[in-house]
This record gives sequence, structure tokens and C-alpha cells, in this order.
Amino acid sequence: MKSGNAERAKCVLIIDDSLTIRKALSKGFSRLGFQVDEAENGLQGFKRLKNATYDLVILDFLMPVMDGIDVAKKFRAWEKLCRPWFHQYIVGLSAHANGKDAEIGLKAGMDRFMSKPVPIKTL
Repeated sequence: MKSGNAERAKCVLIIDDSLTIRKALSKGFSRLGFQVDEAENGLQGFKRLKNATYDLVILDFLMPVMDGIDVAKKFRAWEKLCRPWFHQYIVGLSAHANGKDAEIGLKAGMDRFMSKPVPIKTL
């Protein structure tokens, strides 16, 4: 993406309670030239989503404080009222993936669903 004459780094927000997952994804995206922001629980992630826009959001399903399903539902409701001109792209991730999880995630407002582990280039 370009902003004026300067090229802006793409930004990704990783919302996952696992430090190991956050660091692995962060390292991979950084190598691809992304600016990386992280949140260790759903509530932190929800707050970051309301305060910035990202090229990509990676959202874990199961987390303390607020799970990924609640984050997606609440953020989509907020987005519709407060930022209707921008659709934030959200990829849901789960270690316990099955067809039902994908359906629940998509209904909650996620744009895509993937199971862990996921190669960075796939995202």
C-alpha cells in the first residue's frame, strides 16, 4: 500500500494467549516486512482493533478474558456503527479445528478460518 510517495509497511495484529504462538507468528510476519502488533487476550485485542486498522488480524478462538468468538461479534457490531467505511479482515485460528468451529467463526464475523499450525505464507 502507498501513502503519498512513501510506501507504508503492512500491519498485522496477532491476538493469541499463547506467547509461543504470538512470537512465532510475529517473527514470520516481520520477516515478510510486516509491522506486528500483539495482544495476549481478547479484551486487549478488542481495544487495539477499535484504535487502529490493520491489513490482517489473526484471532485465536480460545483465550482468557474474552474469547475470539466474542471479540469478532463485538468488534463487527462496533465496526458497523463506528467505522462502516472499513471492513477489517480477520482470520480465526484454532488448535481444535473442525467444521463446526469454522462455521461458528464465520457466523461471528471472521472472514476466514484456519487450524493451527499454519504456515505464515498461507495467511
